[in-house]
Amino acid sequence: MKYSVQQVAEFTHGELHASDDHDRVIQRVYFDSRRINKPLNALFVALKTEQNDGHKYLSDAYDHGVRSFLVSSLPTEELEGAAFILVENTLDALQNLATEHRRSFEGPLIAITGSNGKTIVKEWAATLLTGHGKVHKTPSSYNSQIGVALSLLGLRPDHQVGVFEAGISQPGEMAALREMLEPTIGLITNIGQAHAENFPNQQEKLKEKLSLFDGCPVLIYEADNPLIVQGIQDYPWEVRPRLLGWSRTESDFLVWTDELAELVPYKDAARQEDAAHATAIATALGLHLDKLKAELSKLPEVEMRVQLTRGRNSSTLINDFYNSDWESIENALSFLSEQKQNPKKSIVLTDLVENSHDEGLYRRLAQRLKDFNPHQLIVVGPQWKQFMDELPEDAHWFDSTGSLLAELNTFDFQNVALLLKGARPYALERVARRLSFREHPTVLEIRTHLLTHNLRYFRQRIDKGTQLMAMVKAFSYGTGTFEIANILRYHQVDYLAVAYPDEGVHLRRQGIDLPILVLNSEQRNFEVIVEHELEPEIYSLGHLQRFVLQAEMLGVKSYPIQLKIETGMNRLGLAEEDLEDAIRIIQDSTSIQVKAAFTHLAAADDPKERAFSLEQIARFERCTQALEDGLGYSFLKHVLNSSGISNFPQAQFDLVRLGIGLYGVSNDPSEQQHLRLVGRWVSEVAQIKHVKAGETVGYGRAFKAEKDTRIATISLGYADGLSRRLGEGVGQLYWKDQGFPIAGRVCMDMCMLDIGDAPIQEGDEIVVFERPEQLLDLARALGTIPYEVLTSISTRVRRVYLQE
Repeated sequence: MKYSVQQVAEFTHGELHASDDHDRVIQRVYFDSRRINKPLNALFVALKTEQNDGHKYLSDAYDHGVRSFLVSSLPTEELEGAAFILVENTLDALQNLATEHRRSFEGPLIAITGSNGKTIVKEWAATLLTGHGKVHKTPSSYNSQIGVALSLLGLRPDHQVGVFEAGISQPGEMAALREMLEPTIGLITNIGQAHAENFPNQQEKLKEKLSLFDGCPVLIYEADNPLIVQGIQDYPWEVRPRLLGWSRTESDFLVWTDELAELVPYKDAARQEDAAHATAIATALGLHLDKLKAELSKLPEVEMRVQLTRGRNSSTLINDFYNSDWESIENALSFLSEQKQNPKKSIVLTDLVENSHDEGLYRRLAQRLKDFNPHQLIVVGPQWKQFMDELPEDAHWFDSTGSLLAELNTFDFQNVALLLKGARPYALERVARRLSFREHPTVLEIRTHLLTHNLRYFRQRIDKGTQLMAMVKAFSYGTGTFEIANILRYHQVDYLAVAYPDEGVHLRRQGIDLPILVLNSEQRNFEVIVEHELEPEIYSLGHLQRFVLQAEMLGVKSYPIQLKIETGMNRLGLAEEDLEDAIRIIQDSTSIQVKAAFTHLAAADDPKERAFSLEQIARFERCTQALEDGLGYSFLKHVLNSSGISNFPQAQFDLVRLGIGLYGVSNDPSEQQHLRLVGRWVSEVAQIKHVKAGETVGYGRAFKAEKDTRIATISLGYADGLSRRLGEGVGQLYWKDQGFPIAGRVCMDMCMLDIGDAPIQEGDEIVVFERPEQLLDLARALGTIPYEVLTSISTRVRRVYLQE
């Protein structure tokens, strides 16, 4: 993209407010001020959403060097030398800009939609089409209203074909995507359960997706899928496309034969379907099937997740070693920049396999790496050698991953965030294994995109202006500490809460600067709390007096505290009759100030106790009103936890506390269907033994085989957090969604499963839980609640953070 600011104003139907420089060039677009890395010739788009407003970040973008802005209201402050394009709606304007840019592209443009498989089909289609010319494809999974616009703006004059994803979650969203994309070839993958809650039925969701192709010359689909076939037949086409249906049995277009299927290195049904779709796209563009056969065996692994895990020597590893195109490298560098826990940033980057001879791309990337200015830069692969003069002077080059491994100990990776980014053939996971903090085969995967999904769900349930406090106590319900806090900070949560001061201190030392409430503190912790600017919960008169004394000794003024009010939980809290004395103590000291007051509902999740909860809320209102009247100033008030947000929306006050709901668990079945379980606890099979009828297994000979069977030993025991109470058949673990009972007693470091004749092999993955119902079943088997299960997972279990 390369337009003058005047042209952008015309394309977006905007009014240009600028100096005389109407020829100022725009080459790239940003809508997140935190991700601005090339401000020259950039346009910042101030998008408005239900949760945020990009106009609040105009100064941040300006300070980053941006001088052109797309806005729906002009700023009150003067930004010298800036140009503003004033429009009614900035998202509409961005889409208008993308529409105009797309119309300048004369090559074939493929649009892919469907419930599943869009990204893999897009990646594989782009791979198969490399013989058709230079391909531009959607970066990552940029298939939303914003993502499609940004993807289209990446089209350049030298691109000969474009491959794009289009995703929707609500009725009516596809119209804008169709107008922007104007595809010449369309493909629908399938229809599944994704976003089903927003449509009355599958047929209506399919109809919305098919609307992308009304007026499209060609539509590709699977002719063996009856729902798709019927949907196409029933759709009220204004301009019906030419239909190209591939089949496994009979088709005039493409038959996906056993021979073709055997060429694909991935044998599961979903990947086979994805490969057939990609092959159908290439065939529709005229590539000969004989030529495509040679490429099918080379289809790359498409890993859509970035792993973040702890490395040795207080380092953080970011593992992203499945592709190395420009867009994915740009995204990886942005993710690396977000890691505040390690000030020093290092990079290992391999050759660009897909564009190995594109000298212009290597030079652009070399300049980008120079601008990034990493603490250490290591490049791997023969192509990089000729560009070493264009990289930072202290960059290191290795011809292969093996040669890097041989010299790995010569590098200092202490207290760094290290990005391992490269193409699949370079097997950078070998480097990751050498630098990883733990090699325990039992892992708790933290799916951070599901965390943000849950956060988004609760944000939609609260009133505009209500703040969010995220509970990160107890190791964030087992999921981690600063890693979770860093994600929540990025997504602009207003507050964090921890159980004890050392948790807050740890977050501060990792660069977390959000306000942090400490729920449990004692006099011995007060100095540490003040030193690290934490906010203590004050729950009694004696507690208040002790903190005032410490604050006065430290010489602080108006230090923020949060008062816990007793309303019926009868745990911690200031009683109503103590408020008059509390007011006097606070008024007599200039060292403290009430920042907030809160209480805890005893039974927010129990409909039978609704009257009691309402009584608690009323008592809290009465107490806080008395406090504000006595103190002469107002403060923040919060009552609701995750369950309370749903059950008592009228009591949101200024702030709500989001706890286990953030991690994907709810007691309300109707709410649970909207949440996604963030954690995925897995281990692996260490050994399989054949056990004859009458033989016993494990300590105490607690399991006795009633018939010949097979026993799988799993690298998971009670030292990892798997309760001993789950032994002797009480609990079960899963292999490919099939449950197997625990045989005998759970040992310290392992347990055994009776797997019978199931085709399980040594090294196979075994799942403890990955879906909410599995976690809930586990809790029921133990006679406890999901909180206890999650917080019991040992810290020796490796946490791996996955970002899609």
